[in-house]
Amino acid sequence: KRLMGDAIRYVVAMQESAGLDVITDGEWWRKSYIGVIAELAHGFELSTNPADGRPWTIVVDKLSPKTPGFIANEVRFLKQFTNRAVKATLPAPALLGERMWDPERSAKAYPTREAFIRDCVPILRREVELLRDEGVTIIQIDDPHLCLFVDDSVRGQYLPDDDKPGYLEHVGDPASTTESFVALKAHLSNWRWAGTPFYLRTGKRLRARTSEIAVVFKDAPHSIFGAEAGRHRNILTIVLQPNEGIELGVTIKEPGPGGMRLIDVPLDMSFAEALGPEAGFVADAYERLIMDVIRGNQTLFMRGDEVEAAWAWTDPVIEAWEKRGDAPLPYDSGSSGPTEALALMHRDGRRWREIRK
Repeated sequence: KRLMGDAIRYVVAMQESAGLDVITDGEWWRKSYIGVIAELAHGFELSTNPADGRPWTIVVDKLSPKTPGFIANEVRFLKQFTNRAVKATLPAPALLGERMWDPERSAKAYPTREAFIRDCVPILRREVELLRDEGVTIIQIDDPHLCLFVDDSVRGQYLPDDDKPGYLEHVGDPASTTESFVALKAHLSNWRWAGTPFYLRTGKRLRARTSEIAVVFKDAPHSIFGAEAGRHRNILTIVLQPNEGIELGVTIKEPGPGGMRLIDVPLDMSFAEALGPEAGFVADAYERLIMDVIRGNQTLFMRGDEVEAAWAWTDPVIEAWEKRGDAPLPYDSGSSGPTEALALMHRDGRRWREIRK
């Protein structure tokens, strides 16, 4: 224990000498980054992984909390000899479910992986509360395998238009494999969003310049109006650019005689209509940032650790593309992107929202 403490002091001194603003102990006190949950709760058994013979901690009984504070004690020790910001990391509940639940040996306590994940959440949440009390600056819920939850993706490059060059001509490199369009399907690896797909699409030289978030609610499994009324889904759309606002698509009965006819109509709010024409004017993105810099307003700026966390998710995806070695697919300027991006949605029985001018 004394030698480990001396080693951590040395590592912290090296981080400070390197000019790092945020210090971490590297989780050196832990026997296992994933297995730290066994320090926080009873119900685990140390076994051997039959695949490779390595030590393997698995859940075999219902979780019951131990005395909390194991990870908080790491931070308390660290803050004794540094006055810089401190980061603590915990494994994501979904990662614990992936690594520590076995369909045979864990099934008696937890018939499903999701049930085990749910019981991990309050134990980790209690540790997060203690870390906050210790004055931790950053708490990172870490999952080093987020890239495994990314399904097929589509990349593209725009072609020349009548009077505009294509991407390859624009960058002056006919062998460039840099994409100007990306569409992909991703998942969040936690119990709350398990099974909910996230479809991401962005690109240049598309049909219109717009930015929005659309939350598409599930179809009702049964309609009281019968098949002749058709199937309808409600959609909540948050419009970020160019006309900021919120729109909720709902289903109503069309007035008048002639039977039950259901139609989709929007309930929408735009800043321009609600607050007047002047509110509808939004400064250019860079203009807003420059104004905020002058005013000292940091609302629209991301912290450095947020940017690094985003790249930690993106880098493995880019690396996989580079290893695959295929070139981005061409698409017409002013279109919605490569036609192959349509198949990304169609295989799930969905389709992209229309890019509206």
